[in-house]
Amino acid sequence: MKLTHNLSYPLLLVIFKSAIFLHNVWSGWAGAVPLSTGGESF
Repeated sequence: MKLTHNLSYPLLLVIFKSAIFLHNVWSGWAGAVPLSTGGESF
C-alpha cells in the first residue's frame, strides 16, 4: 500500500503539470488561429 501511494502521487503530479502545459499550448494555439484566419477572411 505504501509503495503504490509513493508511486501514484508523483504520477498525479506529472499528469497535473502536463495537463496545465497542454492547456497553455492549446489556448495559445487556439488564440492565434482565429486572429490569422479572421484577418485573412475579413
